[in-house]
Amino acid sequence: MATKKVGSLSDGADYSSLTTWNFYVKTSGGEQTAELINDITDNLSLTGWTSSSDITIRSDRPGVKRTVFSKHNGNQMVYSGSANISTLTIEDIIFDGAGDGSTGNTGQAGTRAGITTTNGTDTLTLRRVNIKNVTQHAVLVWYDSDTATLNCDNCIFESPTGSAYRGARDTTTATFRNCLFVNCGSAAQNCRQGDPSAVSPYFVATNIGNYFNCLSFDNGGADFADANQVSTTNVRYCVSKDSTAAAANHDDNTGSVGLDIATVPDTYFTDYDNGDYTLKHEDFTNWGVNGDSANTPAKDFNNRTRVNNDIGPFEYVQHMVAPAIDQTLTMKMARGLADHEH
Repeated sequence: MATKKVGSLSDGADYSSLTTWNFYVKTSGGEQTAELINDITDNLSLTGWTSSSDITIRSDRPGVKRTVFSKHNGNQMVYSGSANISTLTIEDIIFDGAGDGSTGNTGQAGTRAGITTTNGTDTLTLRRVNIKNVTQHAVLVWYDSDTATLNCDNCIFESPTGSAYRGARDTTTATFRNCLFVNCGSAAQNCRQGDPSAVSPYFVATNIGNYFNCLSFDNGGADFADANQVSTTNVRYCVSKDSTAAAANHDDNTGSVGLDIATVPDTYFTDYDNGDYTLKHEDFTNWGVNGDSANTPAKDFNNRTRVNNDIGPFEYVQHMVAPAIDQTLTMKMARGLADHEH
């Protein structure tokens, strides 16, 4: 396995961008890993890989996020378009389609996804990844890709213009464990639609969407949309702002809660309006139901070991409060010390 550092060359990186790293390693094959040591501005096109490759893009420190900002008028944040890419794994990365805030950088061009797979990528795995502000879907599995498996653990899909997940291929099994879908322009899930009575098999899609211990709030469409007549949608121990987490048309809605509320109260999250989605309380106080331990990742979004199987990407952290000091006792102790000294 070859691991290369990406970021500032003065800080010891091998390459200054993922694009440059791709250019130099795409003919190597095998296991190739890019570790980001800094935030960068880049849009990565994984093309031209000449032999079977397993690719990992991750932060150099588990749990510590590195941000990849879009260039001005940038394309997809990651475009995986080589038939020779077998697996693509991304860990502890924030992809921000809005750009880096520098003068003239307004972020992605219109209708550009966060991560797109096409013409390859049998398995796409995202761990502790935040995709936000992209101008289309956060994750797009295109119809001609080989992505039969999509696995997302502890991920946050935030403010895409389209859906968090668009599954255009038949068939993909997409599994989301302890993820958060928030402010998506349309429904969190948008799987290829199908009509089982159609003459052409192109219109019959059998995608599988598994949502375990997930939160979904304030999306333009349904927080947990059922795919269609012949696809499978399992929504277990999930919570939605609307009523759809517990909708009866899901194939499995065990333990799920549809809050059906107009606004998100301040009691759920630390600072929801400003993007701090850490939990203010544990599950039973917030939702009245706890996550399912069988489908809970061992670590949370911050790589903290989970103990209570809280729903969503963050494990609730109880902040210790120092006990109140008895002022009378303190004064007596002070007087006693003073008398002793005399």
